[in-house]
Amino acid sequence: MGSNTNALGFIRYEKKSGRVILVNACAQLRTDALQLGHTSKKGQLQFAGCHGEGLKLAAMVMCREGHSVSIETGNSHWSFAYGGPSKSRFCCNIGPLSVATPDGKPNPAQDMACFTYRTWRDVCVEIGPDSGGTGGGVSLEKFKQWLTVSLDIRGYSYPESNIETDQGDLIIDPRFRGKAFLKGLLLPASVLEARPFELSYNFVQGGVNRDRQRLVSRYEQADLVRRIWESAIRENEVLVLPIYVNLLRNFPRAPDVELADQLLDHPTRFRIWKYLLREAGDKRFYFCQKTGSQVSEAGVIRS
Repeated sequence: MGSNTNALGFIRYEKKSGRVILVNACAQLRTDALQLGHTSKKGQLQFAGCHGEGLKLAAMVMCREGHSVSIETGNSHWSFAYGGPSKSRFCCNIGPLSVATPDGKPNPAQDMACFTYRTWRDVCVEIGPDSGGTGGGVSLEKFKQWLTVSLDIRGYSYPESNIETDQGDLIIDPRFRGKAFLKGLLLPASVLEARPFELSYNFVQGGVNRDRQRLVSRYEQADLVRRIWESAIRENEVLVLPIYVNLLRNFPRAPDVELADQLLDHPTRFRIWKYLLREAGDKRFYFCQKTGSQVSEAGVIRS
């Protein structure tokens, strides 16, 4: 807890007022972040954002739902609101904060542990009623729903059974079934698909569409899922391989194994074949590429 790298920030919910406070420690937000299309994450592949619209759209939606939205950063206060005669213009008012910078340097990790932030050092976002009581509060139910968007909140939205690989995470926890995440953030469309995932996945790379609902390419998604499975099988074949074989057998149309016949590498195919041979034991078994109505007649193989 002694170095700045350990000071991640905090999320605080005030039940009485319905105010949500999100603090990012040792960070700054510049005014050019208010420009549509501007993003500080350009070229930084470890971050999920890329379109340069997230902050602006989030503030607009929150204000439209009746919440007050404000940001404190760099000893300044930003307040968002709809203005103009017909309340159709979205505005951000920025003013200075008269907060003295201390002579010493407070420890960021200690501040975060005490739910304390410094406007000259940190970024604080507040959603809900402001200090004057303007704006509606966020209900506890809605706040809990917001928490499920992230995989990183330990003890609440972090999976109990998760296999981390260099290609992404294979999430076996049944509570997450059907969900897909990109760098820890939920892709909402994944739970609405006609053919949802049988398990859950957290991708470490991938491009999202502009509404941040899903990955841009179905082929890219299938390839990313394939990479996660191959890596997980290499790391823990005893646990993971039977799960994957079960998907191939019983859920051949699931997106978990989409394009597996085209994308799987040779070592993984060989592991699957060896598993089937071991499973059969002394019994003979036969593989037929065609299934269901595609099979018109069955031939007897004699040896």
